[in-house]
Amino acid sequence: MGEMNVMKEKIIYSRIPSPVWHWLDVNEAVTAKPLPKAGKAAVSQDKRIRPQTAMSAEDAALAAKVKMATTRQADEAIEKYSQQRFFLDVPSGKKEIEPIYLNFDFLSEGGFYDDIFIKSGEGSQAEVVLLYTGRGGCHGGRLRVHIGKNASLHLCLVQFLADDMVNTDSIGVRAEAGDHFV
Repeated sequence: MGEMNVMKEKIIYSRIPSPVWHWLDVNEAVTAKPLPKAGKAAVSQDKRIRPQTAMSAEDAALAAKVKMATTRQADEAIEKYSQQRFFLDVPSGKKEIEPIYLNFDFLSEGGFYDDIFIKSGEGSQAEVVLLYTGRGGCHGGRLRVHIGKNASLHLCLVQFLADDMVNTDSIGVRAEAGDHFV
């Protein structure tokens, strides 16, 4: 993992596909600022959350099928700069009773970038809570979710970030028939 001193080009994070938003000038989220040097974050996670290196080739292919609203350029930046990559697999038929937590506390100025893939198997049920707290710097994250047939996934994203902290989250969901995503 190298330092993220400067990216020379602007990054277009997302393009909203609806022309309705064009008159409000919100079809794109763009930054021309260079990405800051890597910052530090304390990460605590439920034991059910593993590094993405634990994913099988089949799971990696499934994650790649999740369509994101971000541009290819923003996805490439996440691929290049992510300091943490997490994978949660809720097995088919498994009904998680307790919520599953992943907490980030941004400890320093600078940038922190993460990549999360959640796979909820057929007929499974789970509640996932992602908690972000921070005092400065910036955060960029990509969250990809695959929900199997007749599965139920409740996702809660909580952000307690400093007023001047820059935060860009990209969330993509791929769902099969009969799923329930909140």
